[in-house]
Amino acid sequence: MARRGGNKQIRMRRVPSVGARLMPLFLLLVAGLAIFSMPAATLLCLGMIPTIVIVYTATGIYAGLKAQVVGLSNLAGVLAAISGPSQQVMNPPVFDTYGLALAFAGAALGYILVFMGPVVAAIVLQSFSQERLRQLTKQRQTLIEQWGGEILAGPAETKPDHEGSGS
Repeated sequence: MARRGGNKQIRMRRVPSVGARLMPLFLLLVAGLAIFSMPAATLLCLGMIPTIVIVYTATGIYAGLKAQVVGLSNLAGVLAAISGPSQQVMNPPVFDTYGLALAFAGAALGYILVFMGPVVAAIVLQSFSQERLRQLTKQRQTLIEQWGGEILAGPAETKPDHEGSGS
């Protein structure tokens, strides 16, 4: 008997991008801040532009982590700028160079961590492995001096006992 519906296609569900998951949260944050202080909300929108850029341009397996690193460091800069002394009603956030510089400095720190972090980690790990290799070479040399050079030769050739019937 033939099986019914044997040629069903499997529906692949599309995984939402990082931007699709973070943008509603960002909009809620801006709306909540706009209720209390419109200049602070404007500074938040302008200051988080580098984060929005990496959210929509980052690709690969670690796109979400890159967006988190840049976004959180950028948010730290923006929050420092918002709580700073330059928040005045007469001074619009567009012309607040101190606040924007702080926000973009936080984003720059995030970008440095994302792109230079793996390089620094590789250099540190390589130096650790080279030090371990030097230690092993020194231990090997000490063992050779204690036991002599014959420990470098392999075990004596022995013929395996596979020919008997087990008795």
